[in-house]
Amino acid sequence: MRGVLTLFFLGSFIYSYAQNFTKERDKFIKECQRVFVQIDQQTFTKEKLPKLVESTQFTESQFSKMVDMSNSIYSSSSNYSLVY
Repeated sequence: MRGVLTLFFLGSFIYSYAQNFTKERDKFIKECQRVFVQIDQQTFTKEKLPKLVESTQFTESQFSKMVDMSNSIYSSSSNYSLVY
């Protein structure tokens, strides 16, 4: 039992450390909605983020930079609040 719990926590740690936001717009929105769970974050990710990401004025280059920055911030801190 102890070995199973150790493997579970180790697997969870590795998964959370390897977490990256995808560069696919639809999946990015869903990932944000899944990880940003505070009320003010939910309002943003459900109402404003989809409009921003799906806007024709938000270029692929801008989106890619946003995802790269989000991944960079998360990988250095492992704190989704800082990414938000």
